[in-house]
Amino acid sequence: MVLAGDVFDFPVRKDIIHHVVRWQLAKCQHGTHSTKTIIEVSGTGRKPWNQKGTGRSRHGTLRGPQFRGGCVMHGPRPRSQAIKMNKQVRRLGLKIALTARAAEGKSLLAFDDLALPMHKTKNTVNYYN
Repeated sequence: MVLAGDVFDFPVRKDIIHHVVRWQLAKCQHGTHSTKTIIEVSGTGRKPWNQKGTGRSRHGTLRGPQFRGGCVMHGPRPRSQAIKMNKQVRRLGLKIALTARAAEGKSLLAFDDLALPMHKTKNTVNYYN
């Protein structure tokens, strides 16, 4: 099959491939890790002991990070790890990867018509074989 020059004729740029791979891996991270802050920890808001006269240090709550069962200060919070990447760079990365694969002599499968009853992996493998 003759390969189109606008897809399979690009110089291999490792920096673009590196950025695209980093972008893909960052999108896969869920970012659901979390710790409880001082507001979210269950416990009383009462002052544990008097300010003066006990010989102990002054505290306003037992929910602080220095106490057992207290909060975690500056701990992980849920957030997205995804980084932004322009569509042109994404497409360029795919074209460079296809060019590199074709240059190495590895197989690329191209189907004119992929008419399957159901798009399941088993049906695709049977169709390919």
